[in-house]
Amino acid sequence: MEDQFEVFEGTKPQEENDKVAVSDEVGSMGTASEGEGKGSSVDGEPFLTVRYNHRDKELCEDEAKTLAQKGLAYDSIYPKLKRAAALKGMDVKAFISSFEKDEEDAYRASLVEQYGEESKAVEGLMELYRSKKDTLVRETVDRWDGDEAKRKVSVEEQFKALKSEFPDVKSYESLPTDVLREVEGGAELLPSYLKHKFFEDKRVKELQRKLAENAAASAGALGSNEVVESAEEAFLKGLRG
Repeated sequence: MEDQFEVFEGTKPQEENDKVAVSDEVGSMGTASEGEGKGSSVDGEPFLTVRYNHRDKELCEDEAKTLAQKGLAYDSIYPKLKRAAALKGMDVKAFISSFEKDEEDAYRASLVEQYGEESKAVEGLMELYRSKKDTLVRETVDRWDGDEAKRKVSVEEQFKALKSEFPDVKSYESLPTDVLREVEGGAELLPSYLKHKFFEDKRVKELQRKLAENAAASAGALGSNEVVESAEEAFLKGLRG
């Protein structure tokens, strides 16, 4: 666990540094403040201690669950960002940093073309552009947060339904990784789990079939040896009279 978090310190190779930028965008790991260290557990004894930015960070159970869920989302997002960056001939960190700047530069260029480089209208319109952009971002994030809250309630209800069908499932976090990833991506929990069970049962049955075939083949080979030994014994008895 420590090695995993040490990746996000900005002291590793380029690809791992790229992941720092991605984690900032998707909120997968959070940001450690100057005074942050031990004692971040908010509801009793720490559930998990991780190493982040050369410091031990204690997490309560809810924090650990949240970070694990965000980490699953991060795993599904990063390869797509990496691909998009590669198509632009950039690393992921530069790609993320340049996206907003490129749009702003293009808008400024259109204003300069319309009003001229020295026009005061350009700066005024740029301020209006940034204000509208900030409002759009804030409203969109608020809507996403609301949607995420509703999704969490929905997942909790879906897990209760799953638990009624499969009482042996201990917790949401104990579900198979492929199921969790599908649910984090918006899939329904019960169908995802049933699909996992189907392929897992199919894999187990195939393994059992191969084991049975191997056992039968071994038994057949043993039986053949016994027949050969019996024939040899009969021949030797005949020679001895």
